Amino acid sequence: MDYSVVNLDIDGSVFAQKTLLNSVTHNLSLRHLEPQLRLWANRKGLTELREHLQTLRTKEPLPWLTFLGSGDLHHLSSLLLETLPQDLHPVALILVDNHPDWFRLPPKYHCGNWVSNVLRFPWIESITMIGQDSPDLKGLDFWSAPFNELCSGRIKLYPYEKSAICVPFRWPRNVQGARNKFYRPWGTEIHFDTVQSVGCSNLFRQIAKRYAGKNIYISIDKDCLAPQFAITDWEQGQLTLEELTEGISQLKSTCTVVGMDICGERAPNKLSGIFKRLDAGRMAEKSEQTWSQINSHNEKTNLILHETLCPNVQQVICQ
Repeated sequence: MDYSVVNLDIDGSVFAQKTLLNSVTHNLSLRHLEPQLRLWANRKGLTELREHLQTLRTKEPLPWLTFLGSGDLHHLSSLLLETLPQDLHPVALILVDNHPDWFRLPPKYHCGNWVSNVLRFPWIESITMIGQDSPDLKGLDFWSAPFNELCSGRIKLYPYEKSAICVPFRWPRNVQGARNKFYRPWGTEIHFDTVQSVGCSNLFRQIAKRYAGKNIYISIDKDCLAPQFAITDWEQGQLTLEELTEGISQLKSTCTVVGMDICGERAPNKLSGIFKRLDAGRMAEKSEQTWSQINSHNEKTNLILHETLCPNVQQVICQ
């Protein structure tokens, strides 16, 4: 399958990756929207971005490989899914991320809650979440997560190594999105198959078999990777780049990948506003490397991910 490579140039990170940029077919210059869209989005920023995406969808019928920039912009995946052509429905979402991004908390379009927004779309058949290893997977936090969808199996969760979580004061009949459950007096202990226990290759093979012949959309936050493979704005997981690329290849071999997006760059600019910096825990940011070194490091990973989905494709940037 052929893909159009799209860069949403909001924070300037991917635009500075000149080798990768040679393969970008559509660069949407949206730097003026960075304060409106990063971490959480306001209505003005969302409206303008949605219009840009809808316009480009009419011009570019090929499936997209989209670069978003920092993980602070991962909630824009929900707009990419929202604007998918109807002839590609239904779709199963495969999310590879160190964070679940599923909390039903305000503001509505936040990089930590976009998965719950996507569940509003009836044509999103299911969501498979792989590699989550962050402190967000705590039992009490499941009260603000889409717990009913996890119980029904519309969401399936495969943490990296956290194999059991006790959700307090909830005793569901079934938890089909996990391996099994055990009732306790104080709640339900949910056990998960993990990347570590199943093996990354085996896990992706199982998922590829489950969705064989179906439409899938892959969303990747590079914070799922160990730091030697990417340096992001958030705490990071333990996947290797080889495990991730092998997983993409296995999905491609049996499923129809109708789109993929990649985020997890290190943004060159600080978050705009004290409330956003407090929310992200970035009041004091330090790094032993320059931003240019970090961005070059991330570009190497992006080039490998690009080649995995779109092998041997050389294209010229189109403004």
